[in-house]
Amino acid sequence: FLFSLKRNKDGYFIRKVLERGNYYLGKTKNYDQFDLEVDYVKTFLNEKNLNICIDIGGHKGNYSKELLKAFRIKHLIIFEPSYENYKFLKTQFGDNNVRLENLAVSSISGNETFYHHNQNSSLSSLHLRNIFENEKNVESYEVEVVSLQEYLKKNQINEIIDLIKIDIEGNEYEAIKGLGSAIKMVKVIQFEFGSTFVDTKIPFFEFWTLLTQNGFEIYRMGPINLFNVNSYSVQDEFIEYSNFIAVNKKYI
Repeated sequence: FLFSLKRNKDGYFIRKVLERGNYYLGKTKNYDQFDLEVDYVKTFLNEKNLNICIDIGGHKGNYSKELLKAFRIKHLIIFEPSYENYKFLKTQFGDNNVRLENLAVSSISGNETFYHHNQNSSLSSLHLRNIFENEKNVESYEVEVVSLQEYLKKNQINEIIDLIKIDIEGNEYEAIKGLGSAIKMVKVIQFEFGSTFVDTKIPFFEFWTLLTQNGFEIYRMGPINLFNVNSYSVQDEFIEYSNFIAVNKKYI
């Protein structure tokens, strides 16, 4: 074993061991397993009937479809700033309990530039990402942006929110921050943390501080089980890809 490590000058063997370990810790390259994500949500929302769920970054609707399979949801709100994806979502959801919003979500309402990747729209973002440099498949256009606190107030939503899922390529922190005092009304927040935060320069520490100060307990999703992030560590600043669930201890 030691001999093989000495010959492993480029670190290939060690990198592979670390990659495998990180995978089981929920620190890995993006794996979209929406059914697994929703199963983890069910760990904390174990009742069948939910009142209000919000999907921020609806994309093609796959996550919301899994939610609707798992729960009977009275009100499901899906935010999607990409007009192309929004048009597609309209063909997928026709039920009265689903509201589609062609809006981006951030900490402040207004208008911002949206960078849409024509070949892989899941990479689209409010942020001009480093990977977009010299990328011919990216176009930009202005979109309307809303903070959740303002949206909830405008639409007179003052009930407990069962779940907010956020996957918006680097703007997750701003979306949570934009809840303001309404964060106290939310039971569960699912969010992504990954390489997009190299562009936004927002560390995981900001998420951990904001959520724990508001009474949330944080878990990182692994492929087999959840890991309780009960204290902050620089090792949590893993910028490849991680998915988290924050649970409001007031309700769960």
